[in-house]
Amino acid sequence: MWSLGCLIYQMHCNEELVSTDINQDVVLDRIKMAAEWTDEALWKRIETNIPDKAAQDLVKKLLVRDPMGRISAKDVLEHFYFHPEKTREQIHEQFQANTKTQSHINTLLDTTATLQLEMKALQQSNQVSNAVENLSQVVMGGMLEASENVSPTSFVVLPSKLNSRERSSIDDVKSFVHELMPTVNVLKTTYSTLTKETSLKHVLEMATDLTKALSKIDGGEPMYLYLIDEGTGKIVVREDDPVYPIEIPRNDTGFWSTALPWIESGFEWLQKGLEGVEGAQEWLDSCVSSGERTNDSESVKETTEEPATDNDGLPNVVQTASERPTVTHVQGAALREFTQWMLQHDCERTFGGLKRVITSNGTVLWTSSDSIDSI
Repeated sequence: MWSLGCLIYQMHCNEELVSTDINQDVVLDRIKMAAEWTDEALWKRIETNIPDKAAQDLVKKLLVRDPMGRISAKDVLEHFYFHPEKTREQIHEQFQANTKTQSHINTLLDTTATLQLEMKALQQSNQVSNAVENLSQVVMGGMLEASENVSPTSFVVLPSKLNSRERSSIDDVKSFVHELMPTVNVLKTTYSTLTKETSLKHVLEMATDLTKALSKIDGGEPMYLYLIDEGTGKIVVREDDPVYPIEIPRNDTGFWSTALPWIESGFEWLQKGLEGVEGAQEWLDSCVSSGERTNDSESVKETTEEPATDNDGLPNVVQTASERPTVTHVQGAALREFTQWMLQHDCERTFGGLKRVITSNGTVLWTSSDSIDSI
């Protein structure tokens, strides 16, 4: 088997495995070198000199140092080196197997792509459904808010008319706010506690506290209610307006009992704006919007969520961004009672030229026609 291996080796690489002289005798130093070969060294030499894979495989099995490890004559005759057609069949079978595997991979890729498209379509469908649901909530919320918000609720109470010659000084306005703000806080706290009280004794005690608080503001010069343009944050002052500002006697208990949240909001706005000694008059003047307003305007969007109410029964006062601090939105019985009070004084519902507008975020604002586009 060794000799056959040497022969096949020489046939494929045109050189002897072990060099011989002219008489085909092995050179002495080559015998020593061959005796020191290992199977790994032989295989490396075979792979280097024989390019044919079938011949490589056969020669490796023939040229094994251990005679017992060499291939038998029967196995030599059955080796695919002598039967290239078997090699072609194996290649064909492998090709078919590879083709089948590739087809399976392509099917998996197509299935994956289809699933990805379906998932994307499902996500888009969910997004559309969520958008529709949100829009429905906006529309329903807007309908509910618009159905109750039938009059402006953002206003400020001042001790005199802004466009009169006898208008109060900044110090008078500050004194007016500082005088009434503690009473407003007491009234609000008492009303809030009264709505939750179950004891008749405590109710009578609180009624006494209310009477004392109202007595502190009874008498004196009347107050004047000015509406706030919620789109610009300015006080609405119109020439020759027969309704506004609304003159309010200080002992008008109907006004104090229905408008506390908005009175407090207006006073807080005045307090914040008048904090600085310098420039206080300029600040107040900058918050006054005068001139006649046009009447036509359109609501541009539907509305969103309902403002919540406190546990004490008073509505939450939600203010907008800092540039429009007087904007408020409320719901419930307090809103309806204040609306009735407003309509008693403004039967024609002129509201100082303000119109109800639904903004892009679904909030109902009362603003003048010429500021609708900016909203």
